[in-house]
Amino acid sequence: MAAYRLLSVLTGTLFSGSLFIFPVSAEFAEESSSFIAETPTHLNVRADRQYTDFKSNASIAEGNVSVQLGNAELRADRIEFDAAYRTLYARGAVRFKRGSQYFQASSFRYNLVQEEGYLSDVYGVIDLTESLRNPLTTSQAASPTPESPTPAKLEDMPPVACPPLLPPLAANWFGKDTAESESASMRPLPECEDTDGEPSVQPFSLSNRLESIALGDGNDPQPHGSSHETPAQDSIPPVNQQALRKEAIAEIDQRISNIALKGNFTIEQRGGIPNQRSSSAVRDENLFGVVRPAQLNSLGNSQLFTGEITRLRVQASSVVIMKDGWKAERMGFSNDPYTPAQTIIAAEGVIAQEQSNGELLISARRNRLIVEERLNVPMPQERRFREKSSWTFGIDNQDRDGFFIGRKLQPIEVARDFTLTLEPQFMVQRAIDDQTSQVSELFGLEAELNGQLWGWDTTWEADISTFNPQALADGSRYWGNLENDFELPWLGDITARLFGAYRYRTWNGSLGETDIYTALGGYIEQRETFDLGKLSNSYIWRLGLGNYRAERFSSASLVDSLRANFYGSINSSYPIWRGKAAPLTPEKAYLYSPVAIVPGLTFNTNVNTLLAAYGDGTRQNTIRFSGGPSLTLGTFSKPFLDYTRLSISGGVTLKQGASPFNFDQAVDLSTLGVGITQQIAGPLLLNAGFGINVDAGSEFYGDVINSNIELSWQRRSYDVGIYFNPYEGIGGVRFRLYDFDFKGTGVPFMPYTPPKLIETSDSNRPF
Repeated sequence: MAAYRLLSVLTGTLFSGSLFIFPVSAEFAEESSSFIAETPTHLNVRADRQYTDFKSNASIAEGNVSVQLGNAELRADRIEFDAAYRTLYARGAVRFKRGSQYFQASSFRYNLVQEEGYLSDVYGVIDLTESLRNPLTTSQAASPTPESPTPAKLEDMPPVACPPLLPPLAANWFGKDTAESESASMRPLPECEDTDGEPSVQPFSLSNRLESIALGDGNDPQPHGSSHETPAQDSIPPVNQQALRKEAIAEIDQRISNIALKGNFTIEQRGGIPNQRSSSAVRDENLFGVVRPAQLNSLGNSQLFTGEITRLRVQASSVVIMKDGWKAERMGFSNDPYTPAQTIIAAEGVIAQEQSNGELLISARRNRLIVEERLNVPMPQERRFREKSSWTFGIDNQDRDGFFIGRKLQPIEVARDFTLTLEPQFMVQRAIDDQTSQVSELFGLEAELNGQLWGWDTTWEADISTFNPQALADGSRYWGNLENDFELPWLGDITARLFGAYRYRTWNGSLGETDIYTALGGYIEQRETFDLGKLSNSYIWRLGLGNYRAERFSSASLVDSLRANFYGSINSSYPIWRGKAAPLTPEKAYLYSPVAIVPGLTFNTNVNTLLAAYGDGTRQNTIRFSGGPSLTLGTFSKPFLDYTRLSISGGVTLKQGASPFNFDQAVDLSTLGVGITQQIAGPLLLNAGFGINVDAGSEFYGDVINSNIELSWQRRSYDVGIYFNPYEGIGGVRFRLYDFDFKGTGVPFMPYTPPKLIETSDSNRPF
């Protein structure tokens, strides 16, 4: 989708914008009236020189050409429009900038009749959170300036970004030659310094370009330095070559600043008992529950794909625009703001076409995720960009008797404000073990209905593990809520929720898993943050009422009762000591981590209270104090043992009365938690944590009430981890691509090595 949006921005701007840089001839205006109706006939153009070439009847602007497109700007060395052939041609440091969007190309041409065009040496940065509409349709265009020289000011537009010259990688992680020559490398633009001694031949104008076709060169300019030629083998040992490469990377002007981690795109496959707690409920538990080591945060619902990447760098040697889409022989995308990029999606033989149903189908002869310029991970050859459709695999020993597979279908619009998502499932383990008496027991379904009802946001979910009519009631789970925000006098903004559930699965410390068979009710809540000097604080309060039918605490029977409750929690964090991060460079602070690790010692506390009254007249009141230090040593910028995070927490609960239910019974009155994160070597990290009951008067004294262990490969732009939570019986594998916000344009990220560069002597090498 990022590639499609990129082309819609670049070509949409250039197609309609540059066309009207100059007054349009009457003949052309008549024949194109339908097109002109949507765009102004003049744009504000500044250049060192503007004139008409009467020989070719082309309108031309030369020298620091600047075209104002509302809040956007297009720059080039030369732009000309041939009204007779209805062809636009721009060349020389073609750059476009609007907000966080930036693109550059060496040349651009487009035929308005055939609706076809060509872009050369494309590099850019796109922000998918910003508007990508054609700026001409929403802005007022000024009349063109007189033909007298009007030099444009260049300080607001970044200069052309040139690909850095780097020594090639000698071998990948498996000892094979690297695939640099196969990647979508981009030759330097003519404005970049010529380092390999070969001239860069660029036709001066559109007529020159047509003449070059007549002379038989196929309208293909001579390469500045082809990255597809095989360079001669160098005698430099691999260790020395890697050292040279490291030094060269350190010298790159990255043109990036103010990096901030925004989020991540996650591919996760989890096995074990499915967690039916909503992600928001688990987030609240992690934020406003007792203080616990970060390594022991609870796990929420897991989907195969979650999150998004909103900021991407893109690159292609050439892009051909077609009437119904576009194509590129090679194209690259990267979420990494730095060069060389640690993760690149490289596509070859890319064709993007819009389907009749509005989907964008992007197919490629070959798709790869390139990790660290060494490891190639094959990816699907086709991708539809509208709604996700994916396979899921899971293990549920309780409801599904083991392994099952499912396929998430594209959402269905069942009404104007409602969308239904379905995931049919097949119970593989049941089929293998022959545990069924009916075929209907081999199938299941997960469904989610999202929409708005009377102005309330609503979500309802179903988890069906069998379609056997006799077992359907015990083989189904349902839950959902309606949510809205209000402003009340004296209280300010609050959130109100109405909820319902049938056979809802949850956990309660030493008591383990328990079911709420039915629940119906509602609550209001408010949450805020505030600071007192260095002390950071956040709080939540919640007032609710509901009717529950759930497992009884004192026996195996069920109890049905009203439950009114008030819950309040306040977190505080005080920095005792704070060190200094490593230098904010890709070789130091951002070598292994997406955020700069700062050594320090912080003390965290939580105080929360729960006041609950039940329909049978019983009450349970608790107040819980928990806290502990979190110590961070090292900056995670060195190869060995340079990052340690140790967290210790303890908690004490004062209790009055008891709950008739199992799910909210206060049982772990004294707890201890320990967590550690340790760099082993390079990007290899170990995360581990456990929590135990240390209440000497409890029958669960010494029981583990939470645990988790994870081994991960952590890098700036991605991480890969395998984890297991013995307490909840959940394990999985996770791959994450990080999403960054940053200022600047960066530099082209695809590897570029001039073919003659390695043959030069040490003294003549630029790196």
